[in-house]
Amino acid sequence: MNNNIKALIIDLDGTMIDSLQDLVLAVNLTLEELGHPKRNDTFIQNAVGNGARKLLESCLPTHQVADDQTYELFMSYYNSNCSNQTEVYPGVVDFLEKTAHLKKAILTNKPIAPTMKIITSLGLDHFFELVYGGDSFPHRKPHPMGLQTILQLFHISATQAMMIGDGFQDIRAANAVGMDSIAIINRIGKKAALLREKPTHLVQNFQEISAMFST
Repeated sequence: MNNNIKALIIDLDGTMIDSLQDLVLAVNLTLEELGHPKRNDTFIQNAVGNGARKLLESCLPTHQVADDQTYELFMSYYNSNCSNQTEVYPGVVDFLEKTAHLKKAILTNKPIAPTMKIITSLGLDHFFELVYGGDSFPHRKPHPMGLQTILQLFHISATQAMMIGDGFQDIRAANAVGMDSIAIINRIGKKAALLREKPTHLVQNFQEISAMFST
């Protein structure tokens, strides 16, 4: 473990929260209203990770485009239901409390509006000095822009921060700026894609991450 760490940058969906059922509901309400067949949980889970518009494009029938009207319909459903069944994974709050001495930021590809609603409703917001969503920058993860901005605002170098996530987007972004990373496997992100990015550390859950910060 790098003992020089001053800040943690953490992904949201599949990393700190299990948001699948609320995403499934919003996607299927959107598809149903548009007259398209619904998608099952596994299909939608495999489409999560690259932002709401990419999620929609994956779930719409072949050759259907997620235009602005479709996107706004989905966001209306999701903003209304994003905190119904979403839960914090075990060990997350304990870890955030244990590392209160470190600066923290959320960098997610989820749009910022539901991100803020979710972390506030779950009582996570006060742990983070900075929160950025997929629509906060011109480019989302795996583009390094979000990480670069956070490093600048925290006034630290990449070697003084660590990225925690469950998707290849998180690890690729960290690698692009020379930042160490912790990959949580067997969540939303596909394991094979995650391993290809060669994360610095591999764990199963936040209890294992807490143990790493105890040494």
